[in-house]
Amino acid sequence: MWDQLKHLKMLESGGGHVESIALSKDETRIVAGLSDHTALIWDVASGKHLLKLEGHSGAIKSVAISADGKRIVTGSHDKTARVFDAATGTQLAVFKGHKKRVTSVAISADGGLVVSGSWDGTARVWEAGSGKHISTITGHRSWINAVDITPDGKRVVTGSLEPEVRVWDAASGKQLMVLKGHTSRINAVAFSSNGKRIVSGSSDTTMRVWSAKTGKQTAVLRAANNPVFGLSLTKYARGIASITSSNTLRIWNGSRITRFSKLQGHTGKVTSVAVAEPGKRLVIVTGSKDGSAIVWGGEKPLELQGHKDVVSGVAITRNGKRIVTGSHDRTAWVWDGQTGKKLVQFKGHDRAITSVAIAPDGKNVVTGSSDNTARIWDIATGQTLAVLKGHTNTVTSVAVTPNSRHVITGSNDNSVRIWDKESGKQIRVLKGHTDFVTSVTTSTDGKSIVSGSQDGTARIWSFESGKPQMQFKQNLPISITNVAITPNGKRIATYSQDRTIRIWNTATGSLLTRLRAQETPVRTVKVEADDGIAFADAGKIIIAGSRDGTAHIWNLFPTKTAIKLGHKVLPRCLTQEQRATFSLDPEPPAWCKARKLWPYHEVETALK
Repeated sequence: MWDQLKHLKMLESGGGHVESIALSKDETRIVAGLSDHTALIWDVASGKHLLKLEGHSGAIKSVAISADGKRIVTGSHDKTARVFDAATGTQLAVFKGHKKRVTSVAISADGGLVVSGSWDGTARVWEAGSGKHISTITGHRSWINAVDITPDGKRVVTGSLEPEVRVWDAASGKQLMVLKGHTSRINAVAFSSNGKRIVSGSSDTTMRVWSAKTGKQTAVLRAANNPVFGLSLTKYARGIASITSSNTLRIWNGSRITRFSKLQGHTGKVTSVAVAEPGKRLVIVTGSKDGSAIVWGGEKPLELQGHKDVVSGVAITRNGKRIVTGSHDRTAWVWDGQTGKKLVQFKGHDRAITSVAIAPDGKNVVTGSSDNTARIWDIATGQTLAVLKGHTNTVTSVAVTPNSRHVITGSNDNSVRIWDKESGKQIRVLKGHTDFVTSVTTSTDGKSIVSGSQDGTARIWSFESGKPQMQFKQNLPISITNVAITPNGKRIATYSQDRTIRIWNTATGSLLTRLRAQETPVRTVKVEADDGIAFADAGKIIIAGSRDGTAHIWNLFPTKTAIKLGHKVLPRCLTQEQRATFSLDPEPPAWCKARKLWPYHEVETALK
């Protein structure tokens, strides 16, 4: 989704007012239509002006860019739409036929078809390359404000001064559906990237989400009593951004990503995060530079205190009954997950402990240290069972395979190593990273190992052969400090020094989306970085710790309601205005009624 809300550059038009704007799919170029009859193209990274598109004799009220970035479409008050070559600025086609202003244009994903909407009450479908007229859409009783076309170019959606949204067959112009629910003019329409959903924005202050297959309304989003004049669906997250008459940009709950809570309690940077899901509860443990760990998920936070230095690693058993913390004070502790009582202390490392892990069978603890070793301990007695020697630099991260038979370690010697847990013998060295290995984990089936490195890459390795299977490379030369993998192995998450979490497709290596734990309220509070990440709820939730002492939770595949972590953990209520942003139960519980507020944790996702 939106990975940051930060002013990066100012792009000067130098001439007319900006009437319309579009961002290329790869986020490298911005196109703006101007009141001076031209359109300008800028390079996003440098802010450099690349091209001016000329040919119109009226203000350009709408622009669109093809998915491959090769073609730009413009719609103008001169009653025409035009196609330009995005690389050279050459005009490729002129679409003539509308009797009044062209107010909206869209282009199919393959760049083959263009649809234009006009104040003459019609929409027209054109062949982008030749300018050939394909069909004319008639049926609206007033001018058309908004159009979009499915990625495959088969269907068109339109919105007009009428309160209905209409769906059409692009080839024939035949009306397929009329979507009723709005009570005022339609100002914006859009198909989702897979063509399965339609979102419409109206002057009735709502956005509505519809099934493109059945026409059934699936959600209503209220824009705080302001008409919605523009909207955009993010490609990967399928979240929704809207612009209202109050000049407010709102990011809405999507069918993929919603940050629904922030845990506050630490006074120092959060260094590590661990998750367990006993029963239907979600238990989160965070370790901090303030020397404490906090257990979240009960009626109130449970603070674990006793370390004399940074808590650099945390782990929790599957049933949530035992928690392990490791510290720069060279010790690790086992705690009772319900009472917070200290149970066992591990002593033996000569230097700071950097990471901890618990074997899935709950019998052993593994610790990594800057003394270049990892140790295997008996969780019940604190006895050292094996010292893993072989790394030539700090052991930065440790993990245990799902069958509890092997230990995985990552080190500042640029290697990942596999060890036999019972004997402590080294089995295999995985080489390929060109800088410190900062984080390691394993897939749920134990067949793959995931590593992150300061070389800016994450890698998936075959446990059996030790050979690399996939590499995930960022565009920026920045360190990856944490990695996590979903239980089904289809996604990995990486955290990098640019303070961004990236979600990747493990089959293709492609980047799916980015998340940032950066707040931008009226009084801006800058959040520095996330130093621990973990997946939960079968990969539906990702939790990240931050340098401001908070932990952030995103719901990647939301269920009906957000996870409840205890009234004293989350902000307890929402104001009436905040409530309007979400779909909530009509009545708040008794403890909020007195203040006429709504409970934060009752927020439901907007898209089912």
